[in-house]
Amino acid sequence: MDDIQEPGLPQGSPLSPVLYILYNGNLLLGKINAEGGDMGFVDDYTAWVVGNSAEENILKLQEAVIPRVVDWERKSGATFEADKTQLIHFTRNRANAQRPFTPLRMNRADISPQATVKVLGVHLDEQLRMSEHIQKAAQRAKV
Repeated sequence: MDDIQEPGLPQGSPLSPVLYILYNGNLLLGKINAEGGDMGFVDDYTAWVVGNSAEENILKLQEAVIPRVVDWERKSGATFEADKTQLIHFTRNRANAQRPFTPLRMNRADISPQATVKVLGVHLDEQLRMSEHIQKAAQRAKV
């Protein structure tokens, strides 16, 4: 039998981090500060902003992050799937947790805020109490 060669790198290749940086360099800002930031890992991208209200944060995301993501998507040939894109507002101040929230708009799709999201295997809730993550970890420990 002939060995069929698949394009790409083997998992764990030392070239992977270097190629990731080269390929995604235009997507990642490379800074994290008190106003926001972003990070990437393999095929996951996470961006966040900090503001005084959910509406202010939506405006920042819509005007600064979404255009950069869409531009990178167009230039790289990659795609962000709206059904896999998550949005959450973190706050413990219930006065700032106004509802209904305005959704983000990306590639003609609305992305509505959720009560919990999963980022690199960690379940985060709106108040960052980690209750769902703890519950799921406890369930796995019982098995």
